[in-house]
Amino acid sequence: MAKPFFKSLISFCLVLLILPAPTFAFPKFGYLTRGGLSWDQGDMRFGRVKLHPGLAFESSYEANILNSADQDFANGSVQDPTDDFVFTVRPSMKLELERTAGEVFGFSLGYLGRDENFLNEGATQDFFNHTINGAINLGGPGGRSDVTIGGSWDKAAGGLVRDLNSNIGVRQATTTMVGFLDALYSISSIFTVQFNVEATDRKFQGLRAQNIDLYNLGGSFFWQATAQAAFGVKYNHTIRRYEIPSPINDNSIADQYYLAMRWEPSTLFFGEIAVGADVKRFDTLKGEDSENLIYLLDLSYRPMRRTRITLYASRTVPDSTFRGIQSLVQSDVKLTVAQDLGKKFTLLAEAGLDNSHYRRSAVDTVNGGAVKTRIDNTVFGSTALVYNIQKWLDARLRYNYENNMSNFDGNDFLNHIGIFEIAAKY
Repeated sequence: MAKPFFKSLISFCLVLLILPAPTFAFPKFGYLTRGGLSWDQGDMRFGRVKLHPGLAFESSYEANILNSADQDFANGSVQDPTDDFVFTVRPSMKLELERTAGEVFGFSLGYLGRDENFLNEGATQDFFNHTINGAINLGGPGGRSDVTIGGSWDKAAGGLVRDLNSNIGVRQATTTMVGFLDALYSISSIFTVQFNVEATDRKFQGLRAQNIDLYNLGGSFFWQATAQAAFGVKYNHTIRRYEIPSPINDNSIADQYYLAMRWEPSTLFFGEIAVGADVKRFDTLKGEDSENLIYLLDLSYRPMRRTRITLYASRTVPDSTFRGIQSLVQSDVKLTVAQDLGKKFTLLAEAGLDNSHYRRSAVDTVNGGAVKTRIDNTVFGSTALVYNIQKWLDARLRYNYENNMSNFDGNDFLNHIGIFEIAAKY
C-alpha cells in the first residue's frame, strides 16, 4: 500500500527539490511574516530571483581513507591503513525567490557536484557526487502560516553515519531520494503548531539487502510562556521497511516523544532542550524491541559580536548494521567555537566525544571468538582558519582528527585529514 503513495510523493517532490528540514527542528515563535529583501552590490539576479553560482577547489591528505584498523589480530589477519591525496572540484548553483512580507510564494532550487579524484587509489575510489535539491515555500498573507514542500536527490560515495562506515564501508556508494512537507501555523502570538511528513528511499550500490524506505510523520505544539521561555511537546513516528527483510535487517516502527523547552534569557545566550523516550517495535525480532531515554541539548553563547560558542549533546537510538543487531544507543557531546580575527580571518574549532553502545552480545571473530557487547568511544575534533579574500572568495585551511576506540579491535581506527580549499560563491 505504501509503495504507490511513496513513488507518487517522490516524483512530485523531485520537481520541487530541496534538502529536508531536520525532523526535530524547533519552531520559531510569534507570527511567521517574512522580512523585506535587501540587494547587496554585486548580487546576481534575474528579476527578483537570486542566482548563486559557485566553484570550489579542494586538496586534502587523508591518513586512513577506509578507516582500517592498524594492528595484528589473534586469527592471524592484518589490516594496513591506506593513505592518499584527494583532489575535489565542487561546482554549485542555487536559484531562490524569497517571500517578502504579505507574499504567498517563494522557491529555491540548487545543485552541488563533488568530483573526488584520488591520487593513488583512483581506480577504486574516484566518484562524482551529485546533489539536487529544492522547494516551494507558501504562506498566508496574514503571516500566520508557513508551508514548505520539497525534496532532494543525492548520489554519493561516503558521508554516511559512523555505524555504516565502520560496518559496511566508509566509501559505500548510495542513491537517496527524499520528499517532505513541513507546515507551521501561529495560532496566536504565543502558540505555534508544526506538522511534518517525510519519505526517504535509499539504495546501496552492490548491497541490495541494505536498501530501505523510511517514512516519518511528526509534529509539535509550543507555548511562549514568557518572553524568555517557551515550552512544548514533540512527537515523531517512523516506519522502516527494507527491500529484503531478514534477521540482519528487520522492518520496524518507532515512536519518539519529547517534552521540550526553548530558553533565551538574554541576547547573549539562548538554548533548546528536549527530553523524552524512544519506543521501537520490530516485525519479527521481538527480542530487539526497546524503550530508551533520549534527549537533545543545543546551547549557544555569544559574549561578543566576534565570538560564537555552541554546546550540543544528544542521546538517540539509531539503526545498527552490526552482526544482526538492529539498533544501538548513541550518546554524544560536541563543543564548537567560531572566532573572528579582524575583518578577514575566522578561526573555527570543534571537539567532541561519541559513545555507541550496541546493546546485544556478538562474537569477536578476530580476537579468539570471545562473546561480548560492542562499545565504541570516538574522540573527534577539527580546527580551521578561514581567510575572506573577497565577499565572494575565501580560502580555508583545515585539520580533522578522529579516533574510534572499540572493544571489538577490528573496528578501531585512527584518521588524520588535512585540507586546503579555495571557494568562490556569489
